[in-house]
Amino acid sequence: MSSWKDRKEAEQKAEAKQEASETLMEVEQDFDEALKETRKKFIEAVDKEKANRHGDAMDSNYYFCVYFSNYAQLNEFCEKFGLDSSEIYMDGRAFARKMGRALQAPDSKFLREKPINKDYADRALDR
Repeated sequence: MSSWKDRKEAEQKAEAKQEASETLMEVEQDFDEALKETRKKFIEAVDKEKANRHGDAMDSNYYFCVYFSNYAQLNEFCEKFGLDSSEIYMDGRAFARKMGRALQAPDSKFLREKPINKDYADRALDR
């Protein structure tokens, strides 16, 4: 009877092991699918960000110009709005603050490139 009991226990252990193995395989498959979906969403987000950055970098329609027919008009305008007439170029955010308005749109972020290493450039240009 002990051999029958041992055999039955061995069969139960084998079945439990098989179920655990199938469950582990299902977990691995679910994880792989979730990982693929996350990767796909990440790549889509990166592509969208690249497109936005490219648009910001290539767009030149983010300025406006105010002009007058003479310097006296410029001085009068600047005096009325508390601006410095010698400052012919002004950051739009600073201008908005002087006008008592805050801009809500965030600044564009551009990649900052490091200056070229002079030694490296000299070696590269040596022929």
